[in-house]
Amino acid sequence: MDYEVRSRNDFTLVTDIPKPRTSVLAQLRQNKSTTLPVLRTSYLVLIFASMRNTIALLALLTGCSSSNTLFEEHISVGEDLVWQPSEPITFTIDVKENKHAYELALAVRYANGFPYDRLPVFLTETNPNGESVRKDIDLIIQPKPGEYLGEKGFDIIDLEQVIDANKEFPTFGKYTYTLIPDIDDPSGFPLLMEIGLILRDPQQK
Repeated sequence: MDYEVRSRNDFTLVTDIPKPRTSVLAQLRQNKSTTLPVLRTSYLVLIFASMRNTIALLALLTGCSSSNTLFEEHISVGEDLVWQPSEPITFTIDVKENKHAYELALAVRYANGFPYDRLPVFLTETNPNGESVRKDIDLIIQPKPGEYLGEKGFDIIDLEQVIDANKEFPTFGKYTYTLIPDIDDPSGFPLLMEIGLILRDPQQK
C-alpha cells in the first residue's frame, strides 16, 4: 500500500484513549495495581520483545535473512508505549548501489486497542549532499473500527506498509530518514511499541 497524503490531523479517534498513561513496565516493577488489559499487554510486550531480540540474534548468527532485504531496523518508542512529537526516530541507510528502483516500507508494532484509525507521520529524507525533502505519510491502522491491520499475535500487531514502491537513489552515500508523529497533542500516540524502516530489492528473490 503506497502512502496516502491527507490534510493533517484529521485522523479519527475510534476508541477511548487507554489510561493510565504512566509506564506500565514501571508499574510491574513496583507491583502497582492496574487494569487487566494493561497488565496483559505489558507482559506480552516483554515476551515479544525478548522473542524479537532472540530471532534477530539467530538470524545474525546463521545468516538467515531475506535475500532481497537491503536494510531493516526497528527502534523502540519507549517504555510507556507512547510516541510523542518530541521524540523523533532516525534511520540511516548507506546506499552503495543504485542500478534500479527499490521498495521502501515503514513498519509499526502496536498493541491491540490503538485508539485511532491511522497513524500520520512526517518523514524527512536527507541525502548525502545534505538536501532534505519531507513526505506526509498516513499509515492506515483501522480501516473500520476494531478491524486492525497487520499480523496479530495475542495483543501485539505487526504492520508493514510500502511508502515508496519505486524508490530511487540518485547518488551513493548515507541517506537519513527522520520520522515524527503528526499530532497536535504533545502527549502523542499511545500503544505504540516500535517503528521500523525496511529497504528491499524487488528484483532479487
